[in-house]
Amino acid sequence: MSTVNIYMSTVNMNKEQQAAARSLAVSYAAYNNAVVASVNNSIIVWGEALRIAQKETGIELHYSRVIIRMITKARQAERAARRATARSLAVTYSAYNKA
Repeated sequence: MSTVNIYMSTVNMNKEQQAAARSLAVSYAAYNNAVVASVNNSIIVWGEALRIAQKETGIELHYSRVIIRMITKARQAERAARRATARSLAVTYSAYNKA
């Protein structure tokens, strides 16, 4: 059991609780950075990690429904980007074969 000082309050946590708190902090910071940078893959990965960490700790730093909405939008954007890339490659391939 170790002691952690949080905003002038002392909290006693075992190793599992420390790991969960660390996971929550890392996921929260990474998710926020991904959202600010608008990096869809990172929003998906870190959003899911944050949802899991929040569930494990019982601490909600972002509403789960907002995280889910952001993940859904990021997945849709990723799918749209893949479709656009596939169309672009098909057009390029077609033009190359005609030449």
